[in-house]
Amino acid sequence: MTIKYGPWDGGLLTELQPEQANRSQLVEAKNMILLGRGILRTRDGSTLVSSVSGSTPDIKFARDVKVGATWYVLMSASDKKLYKDVAGTATAIATLEGESRFAGFMGLLFLFDGSYLKMWDGTNLDIVYDNGTGSTAYQYNNRAGKDDGSLALANATNIRVAQKVTTQAWDAGYTIPPTTVFARLSKTGTGGTGAIVMKIRLVSDDSVEATKTFLADVTTLSTTAVEYEETFDSTDITDELSPSVAYYVTLEYAGGDASNYVNVHYTTVASGGLAYHYIAAWAADTTENLVLGLKPGRPPKASEGIVHNNRLRLLDPDNLSYVWYCAAGNHLDWSTPNGGGYVAVVDDSSTSFPVGASVCVMVTWFSVRADHPRTAKNTTACFKCWPLMTSILNSPRTGSLSAH
Repeated sequence: MTIKYGPWDGGLLTELQPEQANRSQLVEAKNMILLGRGILRTRDGSTLVSSVSGSTPDIKFARDVKVGATWYVLMSASDKKLYKDVAGTATAIATLEGESRFAGFMGLLFLFDGSYLKMWDGTNLDIVYDNGTGSTAYQYNNRAGKDDGSLALANATNIRVAQKVTTQAWDAGYTIPPTTVFARLSKTGTGGTGAIVMKIRLVSDDSVEATKTFLADVTTLSTTAVEYEETFDSTDITDELSPSVAYYVTLEYAGGDASNYVNVHYTTVASGGLAYHYIAAWAADTTENLVLGLKPGRPPKASEGIVHNNRLRLLDPDNLSYVWYCAAGNHLDWSTPNGGGYVAVVDDSSTSFPVGASVCVMVTWFSVRADHPRTAKNTTACFKCWPLMTSILNSPRTGSLSAH
């Protein structure tokens, strides 16, 4: 059935009695779809799309998502698994940390399972990371540390200088690739000859997880300390970083002598320093921390999310007033100023918003859901169900559609 009406400028009447309605106002609109100005039609019926074998689990959320060049019917269920439809049967492709919601962005699927943000590329399920420039983008960051002195490298004694770094905690079974190392260096004499190599080694057995030339020619160093940086390529990495694991971030070089060597600069601490040097074995320098940085950091947690204005927007289950957002078009940047970050209800930080504004932002981002052609709740099956018009918000002549 199709009904023509209009103009639709009076909105949906929600607070007055029906007899008080104007001719341009609706009293009720259920199971209706708005086609265009002046046209409503009844919503299509539900169609079975996919089902899970047996009586459990219950499918909790479903959506059509394009991953790469392929469209998938994807579902999450009460067993914390992610499913895809294969010829009418829901087939498990991953186990998550909780019942998940998800959204497509930049050709990837992003999963909001109540823990750290994850992504699926159609084959692999990985944890996202923060490779921005803010404080959350590091596993270790003493780049702004005071320059109190230096450890000699290749002075006919030390052939390695390192900072011991224990990675952040995140979900077990996921790894994050090291991306960039920063270090403050200078030289004594000519510095020697040859290249400095950066490596990431496991503390437990000294095995090498990643290696890359950090500085190709030590003679280019200054006698004044300067920060240098180098980025790992995927081919430089043997094994990615695991959560809560201790590593040595090392600078290795043996081309100097007692008069010509490299200086790796450090900050002095009263105790608990984690700088190390290596002759025939590792030795701790417990009053020193290298002026060094290792990226990236772990991602935000997410219990819900949407895509808006070319950014992912996330609700943080550990910080209920936070709405995280990535840099435009970059799901791996959650911290660069004027790029990624979060907004929060009033606090003492520069990222705070007045309460009303924050609530408005979150309502705008998360209450209007008109993009769910798949629906599922407490059922072992996924049904196709087109969005229905349930309410029109705001005052007459300025109404807006809210569909679920």
